[in-house]
Amino acid sequence: MQAKPKTTGVFNRFRHHTASVWRCHLAIAASVSVLMGCAANAPEHPLAFAPEQSLYVAANLAPPSEQAQVFSQTATQPLKAIWTQWYPILRKSWLQEEPENSSVVFLDYVNDTLSTQGMAGLGFNSPTYYALYEVDLHPVLRISLKEPEKLRTFIAKWEKSTNQVFTPQTLDGTTYWRVPLSSLQPDNLAEKVEALKQRSEELEQWPNLDAIPDLDNIPNLPVPAAPNTEKALDVVFAINDHYAIITLQSVNDDTPLPLLLGQQKPKRSIWDAQTLQQVNTRHSLSPYGTFWLDTSRLLPLLGIPAAPQSPQPESPHDRSLLKTPLSAACQREITLLASHMPEVVAGTTQVDAKQLHAKLALALTPEIRQDLQRLQAPLPGWDAAPNLMEVGVSLRLDQLANIVQKYIQRIQAQPWECEWFEPLNQLVQSPKSIQVLAPLYAAGNTATGMYMRATGLTMQDDTPIPEGVLLAASPNPRALFAYLSMAIPELGKLNVQPGMAPQQITLPEGQWNTANLPVWVGMSEQAVGVALGVSAKSELEHLLQQHTSGNSPLTFSRYSGTLFADVLQPIMQHAYEEYERKLQASRNEEANNTANPAAQTAPAQTLQAQESQTQEQQAAQASMQLFWDWVRLFKTVGDSLLISDQGLEYQYHIHLQ
Repeated sequence: MQAKPKTTGVFNRFRHHTASVWRCHLAIAASVSVLMGCAANAPEHPLAFAPEQSLYVAANLAPPSEQAQVFSQTATQPLKAIWTQWYPILRKSWLQEEPENSSVVFLDYVNDTLSTQGMAGLGFNSPTYYALYEVDLHPVLRISLKEPEKLRTFIAKWEKSTNQVFTPQTLDGTTYWRVPLSSLQPDNLAEKVEALKQRSEELEQWPNLDAIPDLDNIPNLPVPAAPNTEKALDVVFAINDHYAIITLQSVNDDTPLPLLLGQQKPKRSIWDAQTLQQVNTRHSLSPYGTFWLDTSRLLPLLGIPAAPQSPQPESPHDRSLLKTPLSAACQREITLLASHMPEVVAGTTQVDAKQLHAKLALALTPEIRQDLQRLQAPLPGWDAAPNLMEVGVSLRLDQLANIVQKYIQRIQAQPWECEWFEPLNQLVQSPKSIQVLAPLYAAGNTATGMYMRATGLTMQDDTPIPEGVLLAASPNPRALFAYLSMAIPELGKLNVQPGMAPQQITLPEGQWNTANLPVWVGMSEQAVGVALGVSAKSELEHLLQQHTSGNSPLTFSRYSGTLFADVLQPIMQHAYEEYERKLQASRNEEANNTANPAAQTAPAQTLQAQESQTQEQQAAQASMQLFWDWVRLFKTVGDSLLISDQGLEYQYHIHLQ
């Protein structure tokens, strides 16, 4: 017989291989199923509950980066240290005033929890996602939550500290509390104000301190309405497995609570529409926190129907806040105005371990942007190295007059038809509307900006006198100098020309220079400058030698934390020591006055009071040093107002050491 070929080994290997492949596939399928199951159970982003047509939204799309967290920790660490210094003293003072003060127990809990665990100690996620949005004209804040029980513990302790109990209610797995807004006002507010007034009397001995404001007639905190009325507002605070929700609702509000708390989700959300992602891309914002408002969505509040391309409200309620409907002309012209300013945006543009840049922008149409960009002008000092403190203003007044005249003529040719704008029609028809522009045209050819730079402080009779540089930018500095000579005749005696060294000028005693500091005057091809004080002379020379080509912002300010602290800390330390000296002298006088009943205190009480005073003095000294260390952290802090490619922008930045 012919032997059969041996196929068993090959078959077995094939079978084992096939089985292994299937096991791998099954394992992958199981893993995917688990992951999909986790994803299905994972909480949605809070924006998933924000209706697409929300008037406004503020939210983060991503948690702060590690670098951003380092920035925050670095910038706040000295403040935490200051709080650590003062909290035991404040706690002791509160207990002395009210031995059974339940608020102290609550503050102990909050202080211990936050200092050791941060916001995670209250149950919040790390990282935390949040969203503030509008639902049927109600503000809603939704924050991601990890451990709801910790937040419930916080609420219970807060209730105990305030001696108030708000009955929790449940709605589809969400626990919520209704807290009348008026109940948040302290019952003993008047007593607290009186205590503040008495404590402030000691501050009157601080040298050169302005008068303490009158605290006698401080009204109660404003609340929208008294409790138990139809218009009284409640703060609705809710907790479920994934979120903490805060909103406002009046007693007889007909907006369903499930709609506010998110049990009834919108048909289409801002998260679905990717609205905030598009805003961040359009304005080059980071995802760590953005505010956005679409002006066209404000129109329904005036009874103007939403544009067809805008998201339509899901609620059947009339969103108009007006009792009398607008005319067709007003609806048309207000809609036109809103289209020229389509959105308001705020957020961070850059953040890392050492710097933070952010902005607030009002978007404008191209025509308006181009008009406003002509207002900007070069300003010497704008691009200089930061100093102690700087402030600048740059504005082409002649271009401002051009813009105003352009729109005056446009309104004259086609007046507003809306009755709201009738006063504007009357204004532009007046001959004076053009006449008042003449000074702007004249000034625009003489001065285009002002730059002030503080360079130091000098002490005169325990009073700090600032020294610094003042530059007046001008397309024609010789003409500006001539105008100034008319107001200050002493200038006419100087031979000041561009390129020459600044010259010292002697002003009449008490005139223009009450501190009698030395003054120098100089000129460049772009500005006329004045140096006040010895520390400012070299700065003036340096600034006049620089040439600024690009336009500066309309306004800007900057300061250096290090220089600021170096200059002010000795002055403030001297003032504090003087305050302590006078306060101690006052206490000694009281102790020596045998006729004063306060002097007849027991030795133990006197010793206790002295120990408390010593502790407060030590804490004050340590806190002052920590404060100046905190100020020195800030290498540069600045802001500016400018016209960008998007519109009118307010920008600010913080650079750490």
